[in-house]
Amino acid sequence: MQYGRHNFHRNTFCIFRQVENSVVSDLKPDHVSRSGSRYYFTNDGVYRFSTHWGRAAKCKWRLTAADGKSYDRKGSVGFARWHDFFRDDDHSKIYWIKVSDDGNSAQYFHKDDPEYKDAVLRTSQDTIRIIRKIRSLMNKGENSLFQINRLLLA
Repeated sequence: MQYGRHNFHRNTFCIFRQVENSVVSDLKPDHVSRSGSRYYFTNDGVYRFSTHWGRAAKCKWRLTAADGKSYDRKGSVGFARWHDFFRDDDHSKIYWIKVSDDGNSAQYFHKDDPEYKDAVLRTSQDTIRIIRKIRSLMNKGENSLFQINRLLLA
C-alpha cells in the first residue's frame, strides 16, 4: 500500500529519523493531534514534532535519535518518507528482531524494511514478549549470545 498525508496515520509502523527542531520552527503545522503532536507534510514525507514516541493511537512509530541513543522528552522532531510507512497488524507475523552488534540493545523492525533477510517473523505481541526477555537478560548482565540467539530463533 502507498502511504501519504491522508492515510499514514492508520495502522502503520514507521521509524522516524530525528532532525533538528529548527527545521520546523518557522513553519505552521498542517495538523495538530489531540495529544499535541504537530505534523508538517511535504511531497516526500512528514515531519512530526512530539513529546511521545512508540505507540501513537493505532500506530507504532519510533524515533531514531540523531546521537543513536536518546531524544529530548520535551519534544523532538522526526522525519519519515512516505515509503518508510508499513502496514501494521497485530495478528500477522510481520515483525523481526535485531540485536545490536555490541549485544546491548534489541529493536524490532517490519518485514518490509529493506534490511530484512531471513529473520524469524512474529506477531506484534510475540515480538514484544521476546524483546522483553532479551532486554531482561541484558539488564541482568546475562547477555550471552547463546541465550539471546535461542530466543531469536524460537
